[in-house]
Amino acid sequence: MARAEAAWESAAHHLDLQFRADGRGRSYLHRQYVRYPFHLTRPFYLDRPQLPGLATLYLQSAAGGLYGGDRLTMEIAVAAGATAQVTSQSSTIVHRAHGGAGASLATRIILEGGAFLALTPDPTILFPEAELSTGTTALLPADATLILGEALLGHDPEAGAGGAMRPVGRFFSEVRIEVPGLGRAVDRQAFDRQAVPTALDPDAGLGGGAGHAAQAAFYCIGPAFRGGNPVDLLAGLIPPDGAIWGADELPGGLGIWVRVLAPSGHLLTAAMAALFAASFTRHFGTAPAPRRK
Repeated sequence: MARAEAAWESAAHHLDLQFRADGRGRSYLHRQYVRYPFHLTRPFYLDRPQLPGLATLYLQSAAGGLYGGDRLTMEIAVAAGATAQVTSQSSTIVHRAHGGAGASLATRIILEGGAFLALTPDPTILFPEAELSTGTTALLPADATLILGEALLGHDPEAGAGGAMRPVGRFFSEVRIEVPGLGRAVDRQAFDRQAVPTALDPDAGLGGGAGHAAQAAFYCIGPAFRGGNPVDLLAGLIPPDGAIWGADELPGGLGIWVRVLAPSGHLLTAAMAALFAASFTRHFGTAPAPRRK
């Protein structure tokens, strides 16, 4: 299955967004180009009065998920001083691959000086025999901040309560984060049912940990997340029942990296919401308003 990076070079963007700040500090969509399968509504300003300029945008899909053969690309840019969160209306389903053709999603993130972006979509749901390749690249200066969450779980809609679940097919993910003058961090993971028969056993969990059918990676890059003990981000937080998490410093001192394992998608979503609130509060000094979905 071709990696997502290849799709980036061979296809026009399906989603192209740029946020800018006006003279009053209110962030807005300066540029937006959207085509199938993506759909957008207007940005929301949920964090007033503390943060009246922060724009929150919900991505929607008109396709019912990702299908074999999809090659999607998206770019999100945030200009100097602008602040934005991009999230999804709900989880994205990856359907069964047909004829060995999986889906791919390539995302490019570009931040300018003093910009803030939180890209925190709901978990991706891999159906039986689904194949997905994702590639995310982020370029930002030392005074910009990026909060990035990537979460996934396996699900078999035909499995009854407590019944055996059919495994997903393949999954590949690569995240590249570069901060000129500080360094670069690269995180890769891959699951292949054929190469490692037990790697996607629902009883073993996506990451090979018993009882953990869902997992996520959470990245916090920016001045507020450098120095000190990275575990401090988790201070005062209690992982949802059955979930476990741990934090470490990214290479080059770029920020903090958190890995999460959870027994279900519901609990994984709760863990990601807690991490978003903690990182948001650490950066802005105030807690985020509820993101209703």
